[in-house]
Amino acid sequence: MHAALFTGTVVAASVLVWLRTSVETDVVRLGPGARLLARTLVLTLAAGGTVGLRVLRAALPPWPGPDGPDGWWQANLGRTIALWAFPDGVSTSAAVAYFLFGDALVLALAAGWAITMFVAYAPGRLTGG
Repeated sequence: MHAALFTGTVVAASVLVWLRTSVETDVVRLGPGARLLARTLVLTLAAGGTVGLRVLRAALPPWPGPDGPDGWWQANLGRTIALWAFPDGVSTSAAVAYFLFGDALVLALAAGWAITMFVAYAPGRLTGG
C-alpha cells in the first residue's frame, strides 16, 4: 500500500507538471493575493499533515504486538493507510496548485515534505525493521 500511494503521488504530480508545462498561459489567472492564499492553503495542509502524522504514529501499538507481525498489520493497516494518505494529499494538492497557478515554490516545498514523510513513515520504520 505504501508503494502504491507513493507511486500514485509521483505519477499524479508528474502528469500535472507535464500538463502545466504544455500550457502556455496560466490555467487560472489570479492576482497576487489569491496566489498567496493558494500557497498558504497548501503549506497549512503540510503543517496539519505533520501534526496528523505524529498523532496517528503515536496511536500505533508497539511492534510486533502479541499476535505477531501479521496480527499487527491486520489490526493496524487502516491506520497506516490513513497515515500515508497525509503526504499523498498534500503532494497532490500542491501539484494541482502548480497546474492551476504555476506556483513552483509550493510544489517544490510540498513535494519535498511529502517525500520526507513517505520515507520517515515507511513500513520498515513503523515496524522498527
